[in-house]
Amino acid sequence: MYLISNVIASVPECSTNLTEVDDPLMEGDYLQLWCVIEFRGNFEPTMEWRNDITGEIMSSQATVSPNRNVKSELTVKLKCDDHRVSFSCTTYFSSTNVESNVNIFSHYLGASKIVPLYKNTWVSSVINISRKPIFCCVQIR
Repeated sequence: MYLISNVIASVPECSTNLTEVDDPLMEGDYLQLWCVIEFRGNFEPTMEWRNDITGEIMSSQATVSPNRNVKSELTVKLKCDDHRVSFSCTTYFSSTNVESNVNIFSHYLGASKIVPLYKNTWVSSVINISRKPIFCCVQIR
């Protein structure tokens, strides 16, 4: 019997395209963030990006190399109300990923449906936005 839910995972390596933490970005600039995790096993990790001020889950692009690594990339067009925001990437294994992989192999291998217990959260540095237009964040009524 093969225990498919066994997974070996590294700590994700994460970064941004920022060159200087203290350099303010301008409204309209693009911020790129990415995380890569190495793993071995039949269950792929999930990477979920969030805006840490609003709690909103952000849409990202993931590239998966089965039984090797997952790279998740987030690109954000900055708005003036993003001033002092940070973004986080939480890496975990979900029962959805486990179920799909187990269903493929369980008929042949008698696989386990145990979800690997792994969770890691990386948080970016705080982003400073310099306002281009004078009325960037002022709401006109």
